[in-house]
Amino acid sequence: MIDPSKPFDLTFTVTSGIHGERLDKYLRASMPTISRTRLQNYNDEGRVKVNGETRPHNWKLQKGDVVLLQCRTPEGGEDLGRNIPLEIIYEDEHLIAVNK
Repeated sequence: MIDPSKPFDLTFTVTSGIHGERLDKYLRASMPTISRTRLQNYNDEGRVKVNGETRPHNWKLQKGDVVLLQCRTPEGGEDLGRNIPLEIIYEDEHLIAVNK
């Protein structure tokens, strides 16, 4: 199992059934546990490559393309979530309720 708190890279090879699909839609379908926004940010940061080159979100994939997703700490610092205030309504050793 992948530990999301540790850096890792994922590589996918496009099959004939995926030929012509947009890069952003392909990544979303391949990585349902990573939010669409985070995947877009990865692409904007140059952490998504197709055949070694950065491509726009709407890039049409071809059979045999190799897609690399770099889920690792960027050179500029840590890959952390946003620091937002949370209102904790209830908390014990087994349960936490948060007002979103």
